[in-house]
Amino acid sequence: AAGTPASLELRSLGASGVFEAKIRDASGAPAGETTYTWAVAPGGVASLRVTGPGAAEVTALAAGEAQVTVTADSRGYVLTASAPVLVRQVVDSVAVTPATRTFTARGETQQYTAVALDGSRTPVALEGRVTWASSDALVVRVDSLGLATAVGDGRASVRASVGGVTGEATGVVAREPASVIISPDPVRALTFVGDA
Repeated sequence: AAGTPASLELRSLGASGVFEAKIRDASGAPAGETTYTWAVAPGGVASLRVTGPGAAEVTALAAGEAQVTVTADSRGYVLTASAPVLVRQVVDSVAVTPATRTFTARGETQQYTAVALDGSRTPVALEGRVTWASSDALVVRVDSLGLATAVGDGRASVRASVGGVTGEATGVVAREPASVIISPDPVRALTFVGDA
């Protein structure tokens, strides 16, 4: 029995791939009536659904390795083939929150958070690999933990990078006036000059 592909790598949870199995005789010609039995283990890594004669779809459930096995029975001749499945989440995008933040005073702070997502938009474990940066440190300064501080008026992007993939949020510094000053000083007294 021969199965294709020989191995399968799934790079996001929920992603799937199809295995096909064929049984041939000694001359290489397709065998006659054949019954196929499929299995995957461990079931916590991937699920399996038979999609047709000699075909099965495997779907990623959790990071890890699994083995797909197919047993082919052709008129009493039983053959078995297997193939490995690797589920490895790969970062496809990074979501930064809050998406927009308006600072109204210098020194005001905001803690930003980043979530790495795979191609199915399922979170990927960060393991402390986030790199933070600001597009303009004269407007918003960001430390290594994603804490942003308003520095000066303007607009800047707060960026988080994971494995070469970057997401960003917007920080706007628009200070509100703390007081109103009238210049020149208000007239304290009015003097009226009557008719001579």
